[in-house]
Amino acid sequence: MRINLDVLLILDALDKQGSFAAAAESLFKTPAALSYMIQKLESDLNIELLDRSGHRAKFTDTGQMMLEKGRLLCLLYTSDADD
Repeated sequence: MRINLDVLLILDALDKQGSFAAAAESLFKTPAALSYMIQKLESDLNIELLDRSGHRAKFTDTGQMMLEKGRLLCLLYTSDADD
């Protein structure tokens, strides 16, 4: 299973912006596109990244770990691209 860096950027934007709408706007995508990509990753990996039971989606423990590791991967990727 390959993880697309776009979904890691989506998780980062969702954490920073606080909502699907704001994250989507910051990434020039629709909220539905962001939701689809996250749900696809959850389905592919058989994990739950977000708790969607409340008014706003909140990161699960697994989602928080994915967010943190994803940020490291993105940082490494961009530093390699600079070299």
